[in-house]
Amino acid sequence: MKKCILSLLVLSIGARGYAQDCLPVKQGQSYKLSSISYDTPVAQDINKWTKTKPAKREGIIAEHNEKVMSGKMKPKYTFDMVYVATEVDNKDGFVHAKMVTTINNIEYESHISCKEDTLYIARRNGFQKSMSPQGKKVGYSLLGVNKLPVAIKIGDQLEPYLDYTWTYPQSDVIDVNVISAKGTSYAGFGTSKSWVQYTPAQVLQTKSFLTLQVNNANAQVTGTIEFVLGKKQYTAYIIESELWTKTFADFDYQSDDNRVAVEKMNRSVQEYWTKKVANRLDKNKLVNDGGYIVSYKTEWFVPELGIVNLIVKSQGFITNETKLVALN
Repeated sequence: MKKCILSLLVLSIGARGYAQDCLPVKQGQSYKLSSISYDTPVAQDINKWTKTKPAKREGIIAEHNEKVMSGKMKPKYTFDMVYVATEVDNKDGFVHAKMVTTINNIEYESHISCKEDTLYIARRNGFQKSMSPQGKKVGYSLLGVNKLPVAIKIGDQLEPYLDYTWTYPQSDVIDVNVISAKGTSYAGFGTSKSWVQYTPAQVLQTKSFLTLQVNNANAQVTGTIEFVLGKKQYTAYIIESELWTKTFADFDYQSDDNRVAVEKMNRSVQEYWTKKVANRLDKNKLVNDGGYIVSYKTEWFVPELGIVNLIVKSQGFITNETKLVALN
């Protein structure tokens, strides 16, 4: 989940139901966002969770979510960031704002645009480096453009969009046992026994991962809710949707030892990893018919502020909440 957080943090900011002023963002204006992640029994010990009876699961999920919403649950980690509008312009009815934030000494751009009745949110500008919570470069990402109607209403169905995340190849030297000899021994009286002799060898293992996310799957506006920010009351539209995630792995092996059949090893490990993960996810009913892990999102969209609150649920548990906490 940590790798996916950055793709969820960047919320759309600023949209108003006026054709000539659908982005009421002022140059220099800042927006403070806070993201909180929570640990769950599924993440802590999935094998123990699968053995838990369904009736007991419901109580555990309800208790977890109640603690999260009441503030009694200790976060796994929290993350705050501030977006600043560095450029705002309006050309031929196309309103655009460039939002900038700095994370781990790296500057990220978001571009929010509006034309007529549609708000376009490009949470990242082209390919961007992906960072771990510790500030380490782990890969890069390409995030899709979210489209939202400015004149939104209950019952609206929203378009899905795709995010791609790649990890840099990571290499490790691992020890393997290879067959150095085999044969058959005879103990007399017509009995025999096959034997195999193994010798240790070293192999360079290189692995990388591609993660595909489908956002706004089955997205629909289901209602409204009132809330207060900075002493002002707003009406937010509630958007319920699914987040589909699938990870593809690539393994490669190299060895100077001609006894190691690396091509066969590549195929066998790839097939083993894919089958093992697929079976585990399917057994625990964590995937849909397309093989995607399904999480659920609840978003609050305010036409003049954007998405001000985002709650992500996995297996019923609230795992992450990101919200707009200050507007200056």
